[in-house]
Amino acid sequence: MEMSVYAVELLARDRIADLRAAAARRRAAHAPAAVPVVTIRTAAHGDNADIAGIWNYEAQCTAATTETEPRTLAAQSAWLACHGDRHPVIVATSGGDGIVGFGALSPYRSPRAFQAAVEDSVYVRRDRRGCGVGAALLGRLLDLAREREYRTVLARITAGNTASLRLHVHHGFRVVGVERQVAFKLGRWHDVVIVQRLWRR
Repeated sequence: MEMSVYAVELLARDRIADLRAAAARRRAAHAPAAVPVVTIRTAAHGDNADIAGIWNYEAQCTAATTETEPRTLAAQSAWLACHGDRHPVIVATSGGDGIVGFGALSPYRSPRAFQAAVEDSVYVRRDRRGCGVGAALLGRLLDLAREREYRTVLARITAGNTASLRLHVHHGFRVVGVERQVAFKLGRWHDVVIVQRLWRR
């Protein structure tokens, strides 16, 4: 028995609806997960354990820092205590995920002649890289530097840390120097790139 034109149209419509639903399911399955909102705030004493956890991984397992010694909780607490309002430490939090990164401004050099310059550092927990945490931290550090009327912010970044170099260039830093093979870590020598953000007044 031949199907009527009406029945064929109904079947075709059902088939098209099924195909559209399947396509929607595929898109939903491959869509990037929503990135939780990142909140930046001043670091507190209770954050020291989380900060130390992030730092110790970088110090022992990566070349993101040329430092090699892990921090005990006491050493981490002392480090935070040394940073007053002129050299703030900030943390990034995200929902119930705890501390997902931290950043700091530190004196660039100890002589008084360098008092208008600071050095930034930004570290992101390894499972939250690529989610905008570093950008949020560095952007806030630059705001804090301007509020404190610093003339310039510098950072020293190992040449292999391309993510940090891109992050700083995106925020207006320029490469101003390279220290060749000055740091030996994880079995090889590393160049250190100096980048600078300068506000001309």
